[in-house]
Amino acid sequence: MARIIYTACGVGFGHGSRSTIVIKELKKKHEIKIVSYDAGLSFLERNFPDVIEMKWFKLFFAANKVDKPLTFIYNLFYLPFVAINNLLLFRKIIKEFKPDVIISDFDVNGLYAGKLFGVPVVLVTNMHMLRHWKTKLNWWDSLVCKLTDEIMLDFFIKPNHTLIISIYKPDKEAKNVD
Repeated sequence: MARIIYTACGVGFGHGSRSTIVIKELKKKHEIKIVSYDAGLSFLERNFPDVIEMKWFKLFFAANKVDKPLTFIYNLFYLPFVAINNLLLFRKIIKEFKPDVIISDFDVNGLYAGKLFGVPVVLVTNMHMLRHWKTKLNWWDSLVCKLTDEIMLDFFIKPNHTLIISIYKPDKEAKNVD
């Protein structure tokens, strides 16, 4: 039996729904601590009453899409508060729970906690396909992608292993990426 911290991105319900399926299976044989925020937190709490809440940033929407430039600029000021709060939270969880591994469903906090406290991390993601698959975008979408999505992906430090969920075959192979 392994002791696992499972962190899930709280933006929308996608990560929470994917994580719910994985966590239910893992709980059959392992001890799990679940950490999330926002919509992901509320989704996960429907199935797991003991989800731990962490802090995250505010998202701004326009025409049912995230306004990436406004969201980025606004949250730049909250970065130190969110980082310190979550670092202290993970330090406490890791000290008390003594996990064998952290599984991060597109949550950067789990990655940094694992690196800082010496716990191996597995990253579950679909967005990192951008690093392994070429797509053609018009100049505006390409610029927005470079200034938002690709910068966001740069915040994800390298985990011990990456599992990319995608219907596309990557254009290039990478070590420790499935």
